[in-house]
Amino acid sequence: MSAKFLFVAIIGLSAFSTQTAVAQKTDLAAIKCSDFLKMSESNAVNAVTWLQGYYTYEDDPVVVDVDKAKSKEAQIKEYCADHGDTDLVSASAIFMDKKYNAVATTAQPNPHQ
Repeated sequence: MSAKFLFVAIIGLSAFSTQTAVAQKTDLAAIKCSDFLKMSESNAVNAVTWLQGYYTYEDDPVVVDVDKAKSKEAQIKEYCADHGDTDLVSASAIFMDKKYNAVATTAQPNPHQ
């Protein structure tokens, strides 16, 4: 396990623990899109921040970008609105994975052609 992943996981999980003292563990793979849409703003951003760390490559900079997390949260929520039964990790993979984003970006038609 890389130190960067561990750092982001600790930050994300500590943020969860400060929000709700009752929840000691959060299984993001068990959370459905419909559940994600019902999360408080702070818990949703915390979940996305953790997911950013999960999808970070080992050679990426060790940076927690809350603005980027909020942007990703909005994208995931938009997707989840139409895919309520999809689990959060699968839904987030569409917007977090660099390989997918590179393919999606290059596959889009160029309007200037």
